[in-house]
Amino acid sequence: MFLLAALAGIAYSCDPAETELASGEAKMVSFGFYAADNQGVLFDDYVVVDSSATSFTINLPQEVSPSSLVARFVTTENDSVTVSGVGQVSGLTVNNFSAPVDYIVTDGKNNTRYTVTVGKASAYTWSKINTFSADSAVGIALKVNQINGMPYILYKQDRINTADEKAAMIRLDGNTWEYVGDQNGLSTGRIDSYMDFTFDSNGNPYVVYPDYVATLSKAATVRYFNGSEWANVGSQGFTAAAITYSAIAFAPDNKLMSFNMLNVAGGGLAKREMDVSSFDGSAWTTSTTITGRTSDQISYNPIAKLVNGTLYVGIYNANTPSTFSVYTYKDGVWTVIVDKMLEEGATGYNLYDFDMDVDKDGNIYIAVADNATDGATYKPRVKKYTAQTQTWSTIGDVINVSLSSTRKFDLALSPYGVPFLMYRNAAQYPTIVSLDTETQQWTAETVLEQTVADDVWIDFAPNGKAYASFTNGTGYINTFLYSSPSAN
Repeated sequence: MFLLAALAGIAYSCDPAETELASGEAKMVSFGFYAADNQGVLFDDYVVVDSSATSFTINLPQEVSPSSLVARFVTTENDSVTVSGVGQVSGLTVNNFSAPVDYIVTDGKNNTRYTVTVGKASAYTWSKINTFSADSAVGIALKVNQINGMPYILYKQDRINTADEKAAMIRLDGNTWEYVGDQNGLSTGRIDSYMDFTFDSNGNPYVVYPDYVATLSKAATVRYFNGSEWANVGSQGFTAAAITYSAIAFAPDNKLMSFNMLNVAGGGLAKREMDVSSFDGSAWTTSTTITGRTSDQISYNPIAKLVNGTLYVGIYNANTPSTFSVYTYKDGVWTVIVDKMLEEGATGYNLYDFDMDVDKDGNIYIAVADNATDGATYKPRVKKYTAQTQTWSTIGDVINVSLSSTRKFDLALSPYGVPFLMYRNAAQYPTIVSLDTETQQWTAETVLEQTVADDVWIDFAPNGKAYASFTNGTGYINTFLYSSPSAN
């Protein structure tokens, strides 16, 4: 029922003097802080199971405030529990653990005092884990499955004959990479780059990509893994024209939606317009658009995320000047959050990358690169849309690296709402910074490895751990884990 104490990062001390009547039968059998009882505060369980200790410390992540925590406990039969004379209900009563808290367990005759201290766990660090070298990858996309907590990587196979370059997927189970489906690839033939994937409510992956072997070459195809094999979702190559950039996500009504930039005009849409396709369970409806988005906007790098019942879509507009737009979709209605946004003082955004993430409160974070600092050099910055005030602001300072030479970056929010940005530094090494919640500035750079990275991706698991992956010209996929040293 309970986790091993060593894995929970828990320190113990036992002092017989802490027990008021040590010979009694009133005992605390187990004690802990559970994510289910502290929703939005804890994202993992922290449990002590040593019933002989009457004084112990539970170390929680550094982002967790101890001022309002709910404890879950088990005592010997027919015991009652109080704190400062107030009756305690396991899994319900809130206490302030900014200072040690004394729990008094009584059976009516005997009392035992348990002193609980909440400490800070060691700061999370990045450590290299298993490198995937069983195949050669020319492009990757990393996402963590929020159902099983495993990182999945979609990649394009690097082959001498381009006709053999299929899509493939792997996932990390413990410390072992395993193929999701056939190791020879999940697509029926050659794919183009700019693929994307998502998961359904059961954790099954769905992939979208430009399909060279579709009847209409490079039309969009979506496939999903049913637990044993990959299968088409609807028709292969379902869009009315060839595509380049793609995104895929489930809408709030559990409807699968695919967002694809058309390479040529088709289906009544303009060249480079955003084609919105939806799957009703049997067939795709295509050639629809986002309400409020004009047809002349060139639709690069779409990002689609479902968060707390709302679908968020961000798009880089590759017009002159280049801008970005953000939309939401809920109850069948599109809402424009911002249209053609451009940083003050900038002449445009660099097209090499664009990313978006959304926290549980609906605050939107956008990673872009603009030349507002000097009118020439494109540097990454993170913009935040605060949902409550409907205002935009810049998070931290502009990252002092020229995107003209480093290009790729990736943005991810921790479960605690802390933004992390992964990019290639001036030496093109894979680098990560996060926002210091006290100073509201970016932390010092963490260089994962002194190697030139081709692509960089980062994402968080539900328990607060993160995975960062990159390729470095060898075709191998290198992955780092962000966690407490005591948990490794």
